[in-house]
Amino acid sequence: MGTTDHFVRQWQLLRKLSASGVRQSVKELAVEFAVSTKFIRRDLDSLASVGFPLEESIDPHCEKSWSIRAHEILNGLLVKLQAIVLQFEHPTRKYLWT
Repeated sequence: MGTTDHFVRQWQLLRKLSASGVRQSVKELAVEFAVSTKFIRRDLDSLASVGFPLEESIDPHCEKSWSIRAHEILNGLLVKLQAIVLQFEHPTRKYLWT
């Protein structure tokens, strides 16, 4: 899996969590994105560590789930992430925001 796939998956995770409005378990996300739970946990931890408003919780069965605090998301954050993904997909193109 290349670096681009990694960033695309992170962007898709953010979109999934913000669109659904409900908590998603790490297992559910791993199945949906066809990767291990380890990759999903790493992606979510990375996104949270750089300031995306993600929230982890543990249900009564000790299963971790994640949600996004949608009211705290600014459109600019998602636009910037998409710009980063585009730069990895097409590194020779020049974009207005670079």
